[in-house]
Amino acid sequence: MTRLPIPADGRHARRLNATWSGVDGPVLILGHGFGTDQTSWRYLRPGLDARFRVLGYDLACIADPDFEPADYTHVGDYADDLLALLAEQEITDAYYLGHSVGGMIGLMASLEQHWRFRRLIMLNPSPRYLNAPGYYGGFDQEDLDGLYRAMGTTYQDWVAGFAPAVIHADAPEAVRIFSDGLRAMRPDIAVGVARTIFQSDVRDLLPAVTVPVDLIHSSQDMAVPAAVADYLRNSLQHATLHRIEASGHLPHLSAPDEVWSTLRTILPVNTPARSGAAP
Repeated sequence: MTRLPIPADGRHARRLNATWSGVDGPVLILGHGFGTDQTSWRYLRPGLDARFRVLGYDLACIADPDFEPADYTHVGDYADDLLALLAEQEITDAYYLGHSVGGMIGLMASLEQHWRFRRLIMLNPSPRYLNAPGYYGGFDQEDLDGLYRAMGTTYQDWVAGFAPAVIHADAPEAVRIFSDGLRAMRPDIAVGVARTIFQSDVRDLLPAVTVPVDLIHSSQDMAVPAAVADYLRNSLQHATLHRIEASGHLPHLSAPDEVWSTLRTILPVNTPARSGAAP
């Protein structure tokens, strides 16, 4: 029988609102992106719960009431939180499904402790958002500086314009969910987290990733151009790119059927966890 989400035990689990759900079987970890929380997987979670023992959690910027942006100036700081949670829950050899920066968090965690991950599935991730010589990330620095200014001065107005632009689809419920998630963040925290994400550059780490990676990318995404997906596929040792007919940066909210159709080809129906995965 599929279990509804229940709180996970442990100090790190409580801090990150970690929950367990699903059936006995391999473990799947869900990592959300900016402006959302673990409930952003709501449309996919029933199908995932039917196949996996699912661990959901919230990033510290969402879950921890004492969160300070100054303590999280690098995506790797969030990866440290993830590894602490996985150690506490005694997880090895797990599948990891991460959206946007959540995907990069899982990737960075796998570099530190690869035995905790069997496969990484990354939905619309980017190793760098800024354009650079020979690299098209989608944004110039002046674009991002304008974004930070708008967030810092008229946050609610910024959300009203940013959410539908990023969803980029006729999906009003997805826009509402994303807008609500952004509005739930304290503006100064949102700006700090956005800076950490948009100024990040982990391209030099990609060749060192040894865990197999599946990249799922929307056909149109204002935040992550198609060239970025190609760059990731070519830079990772063991990567497969799946392009889906969906618009926007949050297809798990705006086009969940398209995402699920691809996930079904990637994920096992029910595969027992291997033993002896940890060194």
